[in-house]
Amino acid sequence: PVLLVEGEKTCDKAASLLPEFSVLTWQGGTGKVAKVDLAPLANRNVSIWPDADDAGKKAAEALSQRLLDLGAEVSIVDVSDIQAVAPKWDLADEVPEGIDIRAKLSNANQCRELSLFDNALSGAELLSATYPEIEWVLPNLLPKGLAMLAAPPKTGKSWLALEWCYQAVLNGHDALYLALEDSDRRINTRLKLAGKTRESSKLGKINFWAGYKEDGRQIPVGPDAVLEVQRHLKLNPNTKLVVIDTMRPVMTTNRAGSKSYDEWVSDLRPWVKIASNRACILFIHHTRKKSGEADENPFETILGSQGIMATIDTVAVLVPKVGSKDALVHITGKDVEDAEFFYEWLYPSFTEGGDAKRKSLGSTQHLFYNYTEQHPGCTQADIIQTFQMDKGQVSKVISRLVEMGMVRKGGECGNQLFPLH
Repeated sequence: PVLLVEGEKTCDKAASLLPEFSVLTWQGGTGKVAKVDLAPLANRNVSIWPDADDAGKKAAEALSQRLLDLGAEVSIVDVSDIQAVAPKWDLADEVPEGIDIRAKLSNANQCRELSLFDNALSGAELLSATYPEIEWVLPNLLPKGLAMLAAPPKTGKSWLALEWCYQAVLNGHDALYLALEDSDRRINTRLKLAGKTRESSKLGKINFWAGYKEDGRQIPVGPDAVLEVQRHLKLNPNTKLVVIDTMRPVMTTNRAGSKSYDEWVSDLRPWVKIASNRACILFIHHTRKKSGEADENPFETILGSQGIMATIDTVAVLVPKVGSKDALVHITGKDVEDAEFFYEWLYPSFTEGGDAKRKSLGSTQHLFYNYTEQHPGCTQADIIQTFQMDKGQVSKVISRLVEMGMVRKGGECGNQLFPLH
C-alpha cells in the first residue's frame, strides 16, 4: 500500500514509523497538487495523511479525486481531532498523547468519486432555507442588479431615466447619471425644466457626468469603465442608481454592425458582477422600428442579440402611445414580475399614471370594457344591440379584451362578460 504525505521531512519520518507502507510525497506543497503527476499510482491502494490544517485537508481532497479518476482505491486519514489540539501537526512532529497512528490509518475514510453536483441543494433544503428579501431601488420596478431601459429615439427615455433618478432620491438614495451623449449645458437646461414640476433640492442630489466636456475628458470604455463605476460605488455607498445614457460608449466591442451573442455576454457580465447586491446600474439603449404587428413582443424590438436578454437582470421597454407622448413601459426580469406601467407625459417629464392595461385600451375597447363594468354579466349580443355594431367586429374586440385579462367569460352558458380589472 501507498501512504501519501506532505513534505520531505514528513515523508522520511512516516517511512520509519510505518515501514509496511511505500511512503511518498510531492513537490510544491498544497498549492501544486493540480500539477502533480499521479500516473504511477494508477490502480494502487493509496492512503493520504494530510497535515492538520485546512489547507492540508483541502489538498488531500483534491488529490483523492485525481487518484480516483486513475482507478486507485483511496482513503483519507481524519485529522480533525489532532487539529483541535495541535494545529498544523504532521507525522514529522511528536505524536500527541492519546493518538494511535496505526488505528487512525485503519479507520481512514474511504473516498468515493464525486461529481461537481454532489453538493447540489435538495428541494427540501431550499424549501427550509431563508434568503434576504429582494433589495429594491424603486419598489416593484428596479431591484439591485444590471438593468436596461430601451426605447425608440426621441421618445423621452432620458426624461424617464431622470424621473427614476428623482424617485430614487425620494426613497433616500443617491443617484449618478452618466449623460454620455449630452453636454453640461444641455443637462443644465433639462434640470431647469424639471425643476418646474420637481423639488430642486431633490434634483440637486443627483450627480451628473456629461459625455461631451470642453476639457476633452471622455468616459473610459470596457474594463476601465467598469472599474470607475465600481470605484464610485465603493466610495459612495449610498449611490443605489447609476444611469449610463447610452450604453454603447462604454462597451468594449463598440463597432459598427451587429454584435454576436457571445460579444454581448462578454461585454455585460462584468457589469452584472459589480451591480449585484450593490446598486441598480441602468443602461439606456435603443429599439428598432416596430414591425407594425399588433401583438409584437416589445422585448424583441431591442437592438442587439438575445445576449442582452439573457444577461441583463431587469429589462424595460418604453413604447410610445400612437398619437401621444404618453407611453407604456413593459418590464420583465429575473427578480421582477412581468408588468406594464403607464406613464403620462406632463411637460416636461413623465409621471406614472396608474393602471397600464386600462390606459392602453383603444377607444372601442374602452367603450366595451366600460359597458361590462356598468352591466356585469352582459353578453356579446347585448353589446351588439346597444352599439349597433357588426357582430364580427364586436367578437374580435371582446376576444382581445379576454386575451388581455380585462374581461372574463362566465355564467351558466359561458357567454356572460365580467370585468376583471
